[in-house]
Amino acid sequence: MLQALKKSHTDDLLESVGLHAYGQPRLSYNLITGLQAKTALPFWLTETGLHIGQPSPWPIGECDSQQPCGNEEQQAAYVVQQYVWALKAFHDTGRPGKVFHFAFKDTDLPWGLLDSGAPREAYQAFQFIVRTLHGATYEGYEQQEGYIRMSFTSATKHISVLWATTGNTYYGAGFVSAWIKATARQAYLYDQTGRQVNTYGHPSDKPIEAVGGYYSIQLPIATHPKVVVNDERMIGGRTFILIEPLGGSTPPSLHLSLVCRNGRPAGVDYWAYDGGAGYKSLSAIASPLRTYDLAPWTEPDRVYYGTIWEVPPVGATATITLTNRAGLSAVRTLHNPGPAYCAINPPDPGNDHLDDNYSAADAPIPPGQFLAAPAGARMPPRAAILNRGAAHGLWWLLMQLGEPVEWVDVDFAPVATARQYPVLLIPSGGLPGATPPSQG
Repeated sequence: MLQALKKSHTDDLLESVGLHAYGQPRLSYNLITGLQAKTALPFWLTETGLHIGQPSPWPIGECDSQQPCGNEEQQAAYVVQQYVWALKAFHDTGRPGKVFHFAFKDTDLPWGLLDSGAPREAYQAFQFIVRTLHGATYEGYEQQEGYIRMSFTSATKHISVLWATTGNTYYGAGFVSAWIKATARQAYLYDQTGRQVNTYGHPSDKPIEAVGGYYSIQLPIATHPKVVVNDERMIGGRTFILIEPLGGSTPPSLHLSLVCRNGRPAGVDYWAYDGGAGYKSLSAIASPLRTYDLAPWTEPDRVYYGTIWEVPPVGATATITLTNRAGLSAVRTLHNPGPAYCAINPPDPGNDHLDDNYSAADAPIPPGQFLAAPAGARMPPRAAILNRGAAHGLWWLLMQLGEPVEWVDVDFAPVATARQYPVLLIPSGGLPGATPPSQG
């Protein structure tokens, strides 16, 4: 049909060619590159997707619906992998294109990013990969033994999208080791949902470090049962996104610690650093969403700190995002476990305020609670405070002196903590009732 349209010159009346690509993420690339010689029109992937279900054993990989399917984690991996394969196809063919996912919400089958209004893991993955690659340019592709890497570059960062293709459990490990040549000393690693992780995929709020000029990342093996060629599975394993800052642009830093009063969490100590690019905004997702515009009244390359006497309700978790003017963000979660937290991390003795009341109502940042540390404050911090006793008061003193510090709980690992923070400060009242730290 495309050849007939081209021959009759009626393809001039069309804007694009619509394609459907379900199941295997690489199919988007194969379709577009296979048709590029037949038309000069752009390609729109108007339907892509994977519905939720238990696929039949190898080699079919389909559900009873006779449609490709997988579990929720595999659906999220599909969303990321399919999107970057499509971007590679648009680049390699020199054609602009668009990608549409089917469906936003469940229809007759569970295809949706949302399940009856509740977001699935694929919804978070879709948001994260689109936001991360916005404004970035495809740079390259490499397929190593057991994994694939897609590379993108923007004005401020280098981005690698990585996933294991194999389902083999080498030596029973359950992961594939990827060695990525570093372009920066530190980088930030995220899983497919946008959660920051360490090199083993465990939640972390710390950057990963290059060793010998490389990042070593352990990619979870592919678990989808369908094999498409050799040992490559139809859908790769849980996908990781490695972000390295470029041209001196560093992701911002945001550190939080609960403050106890009267045996319960009552406030949050925090410090923030923009990475040198200037502050843009601070948002808190709890109920309701609050966003503070920091640009008009903050200075670039300064550490800011303060205490906000608000906390999420007991048992609830808030997500706080600090974004700098380079478009890089630091995302942290703050959970309020209730009085149990203060029993483990008691405040300084005798500092009770029995008549104090604290509100979680929506309010702007009060004056005086976003304070600038002295110019030249050391970043990243090289000192830590044991988060017990008079930690809040000691922390305030050090911030006023221009010495940002990190908080460590009583179960800190001595060797790892000493390596990262040569100075550990024990506040007044910090040791009574404390148990020895683990020997990690």
